[in-house]
Amino acid sequence: MHLANEAGCFWLLDQVCAAQADPAVRRLTVQIWTLGVSRDRSAALACGDGRGRVLHDRAIAWTDFPLTAVALRVEAGLVALRSER
Repeated sequence: MHLANEAGCFWLLDQVCAAQADPAVRRLTVQIWTLGVSRDRSAALACGDGRGRVLHDRAIAWTDFPLTAVALRVEAGLVALRSER
């Protein structure tokens, strides 16, 4: 929640939640979400199993996300920064 509040990225949490409708994503015990932002402010969002297998990805045309990259971990319905684990 701190990240969403400080970076104004509630849209990122919306994307993670919306992807849970995909059975392949939902089946993962641990989901690793990565967001990478390019210099032109476009971004790539991907969800994987943490072992190199990507199950969901999305191109984002433009974002004002303030970091160049962030990784989130979703486990047991909880979203946390990957570094928090």
